[in-house]
Amino acid sequence: MRFFRKKKQPLQRKTKDRMTLAKGEKLIIHEKESMYHYQTITGNKKGIESKELSFINPVTGERESTVQFWIRKKQGGMKSADIKWVATTPGFRGEGLAKKLLEEAVKKAKEEGADYAILRFAPLENAEAAERVYRKTGFVPLSEVPSEVARKYIGGRYDRMTEDEKREVFVLLFD
Repeated sequence: MRFFRKKKQPLQRKTKDRMTLAKGEKLIIHEKESMYHYQTITGNKKGIESKELSFINPVTGERESTVQFWIRKKQGGMKSADIKWVATTPGFRGEGLAKKLLEEAVKKAKEEGADYAILRFAPLENAEAAERVYRKTGFVPLSEVPSEVARKYIGGRYDRMTEDEKREVFVLLFD
């Protein structure tokens, strides 16, 4: 992945180790070379291997956006990709990194045999932006999924969820 700036202005730095773009600059991402880092993390509490996909800043070497998930076998033999978190540093928000990482995580989950992906929407300061990213990637709130379909994927837990919980859980069904 290569980075090009639209204007020939020097990069401004908020701190010593964080790169931010000069005002009015846009980051243009070219897919020919990959700056994504994919790793498997072992030893979590449940004995399930976590997968982490990160975008590495080529200037600082820092992670600027990360998606962490794991694959779990559910009741009835279905496998889910449980997305633990999606995070982007403030200087890189709005550049499409979270969407690209989510798309790549979904692709990896499908390759590993997952039937669907699920994430819990935890509204923070950028709740509307986060929801837009999830929807653009194909995720929808569980409350918008027909109950018979949701039961097939979520199981009996669906009936115990409140309406608020169903709005906070986003799913992407792989067919």
